[in-house]
Amino acid sequence: MPRKPGNVLLILLCLALAWSGPARAADQTPSKTGQDKTSSPMPQFSTGAQADPDALPPKQAGPAQRPAGSREMSSVLKQPADFSECVRLALVQSPMLVKSALEIESKRLDVQDAWASFMPTISINTTYWFSQPQNSDGTTPKPYTIGFSTDQWNPLLSGFDVTAKREMANMAILGHLKVISGGIFRLATDFLQLSAIAEQKAVVRQKMELAKSNLEYFKTRLGLGQSTQLDIRIAETKIKMAKAEEDKVESSRAMVLDDVKFIMGVPFINKIDVDVEAAKKQILGNFGVADVTDEKVRAHSFELRLSEYEKSLQKKNIGLSYVKLLPTFGFTFQTVSAFSNTSTSGQNQGFYFYPGLNISMPLDYWTKGRDVARQYKKLDQVYAATKAKEFELLASVQKNLSDYQSTNSDFVLDSSRMELAKLQDEQTEYRYKTGQADYDKFVADRVAYYEAWQKMLLAQVKRDVALLTLKNLTGDLESQYVDVTSWEK
Repeated sequence: MPRKPGNVLLILLCLALAWSGPARAADQTPSKTGQDKTSSPMPQFSTGAQADPDALPPKQAGPAQRPAGSREMSSVLKQPADFSECVRLALVQSPMLVKSALEIESKRLDVQDAWASFMPTISINTTYWFSQPQNSDGTTPKPYTIGFSTDQWNPLLSGFDVTAKREMANMAILGHLKVISGGIFRLATDFLQLSAIAEQKAVVRQKMELAKSNLEYFKTRLGLGQSTQLDIRIAETKIKMAKAEEDKVESSRAMVLDDVKFIMGVPFINKIDVDVEAAKKQILGNFGVADVTDEKVRAHSFELRLSEYEKSLQKKNIGLSYVKLLPTFGFTFQTVSAFSNTSTSGQNQGFYFYPGLNISMPLDYWTKGRDVARQYKKLDQVYAATKAKEFELLASVQKNLSDYQSTNSDFVLDSSRMELAKLQDEQTEYRYKTGQADYDKFVADRVAYYEAWQKMLLAQVKRDVALLTLKNLTGDLESQYVDVTSWEK
């Protein structure tokens, strides 16, 4: 009994849908599984650089990407907010982390696509003939042909694709961690500056009090006929100078606070209260120059860790260039052609669809052989670039160590000058009270002491930032708030 074309077609369509089911399910798998995907039958694995830490998304900020299984954190800022609280909020909603977090999601989808490439894509092809010749037995053949076919397929290529896309996902994670590290360093620098500004503000306030008392002194002397209006105008000008300096310090504080708001993803119109009293202890802790070692710097360097993945990807490119020498396969199921001159009775016998195997094997071995040699040269380039990055990293460490030594020497010098100015101020104050020095000398030495104090505070924050840079290079700053190991698993 001849088979019904409609029934056979329905059965094959059901089989095709069943085959495509796993791939569709993989597309809908949540990203927290940690597997990624990419669709490319002949992939060439990129070894380019990852996310730019300064790149910012144009759209609304979203939460920073976190490892699967981590608990949800609150996006409410507890005020007054210390450094640890600001880091916590920044990890939840900082706009700096959105782009790199989405890059991780994209790479995980690429891995899922790569797994789907193990199942060849199935296509259905049909042709309807408006006019056709009769068969040899005088019968008229069916006016249509139906066929199912697959793209060229090589499971070895799919295997290479999956492993490469996994490593690209890990590179995206490293890129995200690099952005997080840069954000924490930037926030820590802001808090050290806010701490110094708070101390500067206290000194400026004392200078203002001195200027006011100076004005009252000359007003009193003016009433006694012992000073002139010029003395009053000079004293008033000193008050204006102190007020301008106070406004400048407050403006600097507002600018730094705006940067803190941006890093945390807080609207600029919102007012925040920060606690910088323990900032230096939270940020620097007991870290010292002795904690800076080449091993720690190499282990933390994102550039060197990305270079290791680039080496691995390039080795896969070499293996891929060998795999391209192998043939690819394709499968087809086709009805009898209307021009086959087969009798209708012959067409109705056997299967309605006839299977076939397509083997494609290009013979351009000379070109593919050159490609193998080219991939080996590229691997040598990656090794050379990694070596150069390592030398640059160690040179950067030495430069930062020198900067710290220089800033520390400046701080010690300015501290000594401040101590000297303080002793001279105390000496002048004693002489003034005992009538051995005049009032102008007392005020001049007191102002010199305040200015030496301010200069010392400026040198101190420069030294602290230099030490913070060294701590960031070793990874000790980032490890206080981010578990890098859990991210890379």
